[in-house]
Amino acid sequence: MISHYALKLSSTVGEIVDEISQPQVDRLIAEFRRRRRVFLCGSGRTGLIVRAFAMRLRHLGIDAWVIGEVGTPPVRKGDLFIACSRSGRTASVFSFADLAKKEGATIAFIGERGSTPKGGATLRVELAIGGRAKAAPLGTVFEHALFLFFDSLVLRLMERLHQTERQMKGRHANLE
Repeated sequence: MISHYALKLSSTVGEIVDEISQPQVDRLIAEFRRRRRVFLCGSGRTGLIVRAFAMRLRHLGIDAWVIGEVGTPPVRKGDLFIACSRSGRTASVFSFADLAKKEGATIAFIGERGSTPKGGATLRVELAIGGRAKAAPLGTVFEHALFLFFDSLVLRLMERLHQTERQMKGRHANLE
């Protein structure tokens, strides 16, 4: 019986990721290639997904940091700051985005299609959640779509950066 719900959710999330604009993805990938460092920010469950993505970016050899973590260096001109928020209105996320913008970072926003990020963004990737949000409670559909999008993005970055799983394993934690 539980598999019915899992299939419905995975199908919904797959549709959302399938509808992400390819030009938006291409612009984001280009930014990864141009920037020396990437900073990511999200709140709540979205923040947990951001942390998982930052880990994979580091496995790819990209200098990636999560805002609010101990040891995160200062954001500087030339950095990429990725703000993740379904609504585009998460106060803490966009307070940090504003500060990063003042420091000269490029701001990317990943959120629901039609949402307007507080303070604007240089580039955006939109997830068409809409009425499909009803497939699961609260922000679950967005969170699952964000996770799947990030893992798919890692696969694209592996190709673009000519990284193999073996190379990534060499950057994986060995004290587990």
